[in-house]
Amino acid sequence: MHPSAGRASDSDLARWYLQRSQRAHRTLWALPLLAFLTMFVVVLMLRTGASDPDANLKQTRAEFMATKPAAIPPASNAVTVLSQAFAAHARFNAQVGAIASADPDTKLDAPSSYFEDNAVIAFYQSNANCIALLKSAAGMSACNWDLNYSAGPSMLMPHLAQIRASCRLLAGSARLKAHSGDHAGAASDIAAIYKLAEFTESDPVLISGLVSMACSGIADSAIETILAFDAPEKMEDLEHYRKALVTDRKTKERVLKFIRAERLFALLCVDLIGANAINPAVMGTGLPGVVPPAAVNLFYGPDRELTQKVFDEYVKQIEARGPSQKNSLEALVDKHQEGPAILTRSVIPALSRAELSFLRDQENAALLQLAIAVHAFRLKHKKDPQSLDEVVPEFLPKLPVSVFEGSQFSLRQDIGETNAIHTVRGAFSGKPVLRVYSWGEDGVDNSGLEAGRNSGPDRVIRLVPLSSAAAEDVEKAEPLQERDE
Repeated sequence: MHPSAGRASDSDLARWYLQRSQRAHRTLWALPLLAFLTMFVVVLMLRTGASDPDANLKQTRAEFMATKPAAIPPASNAVTVLSQAFAAHARFNAQVGAIASADPDTKLDAPSSYFEDNAVIAFYQSNANCIALLKSAAGMSACNWDLNYSAGPSMLMPHLAQIRASCRLLAGSARLKAHSGDHAGAASDIAAIYKLAEFTESDPVLISGLVSMACSGIADSAIETILAFDAPEKMEDLEHYRKALVTDRKTKERVLKFIRAERLFALLCVDLIGANAINPAVMGTGLPGVVPPAAVNLFYGPDRELTQKVFDEYVKQIEARGPSQKNSLEALVDKHQEGPAILTRSVIPALSRAELSFLRDQENAALLQLAIAVHAFRLKHKKDPQSLDEVVPEFLPKLPVSVFEGSQFSLRQDIGETNAIHTVRGAFSGKPVLRVYSWGEDGVDNSGLEAGRNSGPDRVIRLVPLSSAAAEDVEKAEPLQERDE
C-alpha cells in the first residue's frame, strides 16, 4: 500500500470519530431538555385535566343568562316610548356660510350666541316631538332593552349610540331654553338626561355603565355651560338645576355591579375558547383563528383559575375599601400569574381605568353641587365668596369630600385661560374667571389648571366673577400659565 493511502484512511477515521462524538454530545444535551419539556407539558395537561371546559361553559352560560333583567310588559317599558323617540329624531341640515354650519351636537359648549341662529332654533323645533317622547320615557320607572344574552360576547347593543345621541339632543334643547330664560324647561331636559343614563345601565354589562357615565357627563356639561353663559338671575331658577342634578352617583354600588358582571363575562369567554366554541382570534388572544384543542388545553385550566382568582380578590378589595385610584386588576394578574396567561390577559378589560371613570363621575357631581351653591351665595349676597367655607351651611349642609385620596375642593379668582383648548375655556381667555375646582387624582393643588378637555391636574368649573371690584382685583393679578401634556 502506498504511504499516502494510509494517511488518508487515518484522516477519514478521525473525521468519522469526531462526527460520532458530536452527535453523541448533542444527544446527551437534548435528553435533559426533552425530559424537561415533557414534564412541563404533562404538568399542564394534568392541571388542565381537572377543569372540564364543556361542563364549565354550561354552568357559566347559565349564570350569565340569569343576569338578564326580568321581562317588562310593553306598556310599562320605557323602551317602547324610546323606540318611537329614536325614530322621530330629525337630523341637522347644515347651511353653508351660516353660523350653524356645524351640527349642534358638536356645539353643546358653544357661547350662547350660537343658539340664536335661526338654523339651530329650527333644528330643535323640528325635534319637538322627539324631545317630548324622550321626556315621557324618562318619566317611566322601568326599562328593559331585551338584549340577546344567549349570544354572549357577540351580543349587539345598538341602543347605546341612540341613547347617547338622544342625550345630546336634550342637552342642546336645555341650552336653547336657558338662553331664552326658560330655566325650568332647561332643568327638565337635563333631569331627563340623568334618567336616560340610569336606563342605559339596566343591563349589567360594563360598556353600558361607561355609556351611562358619558350620558351623565352630557347632563353635567349642560349645567356647567349654562352657569358659565346663561347663569340664572333668580334663586328660584337656580333651584331647578339644584333639583335636577344627581349628586349621589352610587359609585361603590355601581362599580361592584359591573365588576361582578365582568367577572362572569370573562369566565364565559375563557370557557368558550376552552370548549372551542369561539374563534380565539376574535377575543384578541393573539392566537390564530384555528387552534388545535390540545394546544388550547395546555393553558385553559391555569388561565381559568387565574381569571377567577384575580376577579375575586379585586371584588374583595372594593368591598373592603371602596373604589380607589389605587386599585389595579392588572397588578393582581401580575401577582398571581404562573404561566403565560394568554387567555386571562385577553379577556380581562382595563377595569382599573373604568373604576377611575366612575370616580371622576362622582367628583364632577360634587363640583357641580359646589358651583350651584357658590352661585346661590352670589345671588343672595350680591358678591363672590372668598372661599368655599362661606357657602356652608347656608347653601350646603357641609362641603363634599373628594373621592380622590389627598384631594379637596378649592375656589380661586384670577385672569382667565391662556390656553383655550375648548369653548368654555376660550370664553374666559384673558378675562376674569372664578374657578371652582377639585385637586384631582394627584391630590395636588394646581390652582385650577387643566391639561386637556376632560383630564388634567385639576377638575374645574368656571364662573364669571360677579362683583366689579373683584374683577378689577383679578385683572391686576398675574395670569396663570396653562400646561400642555
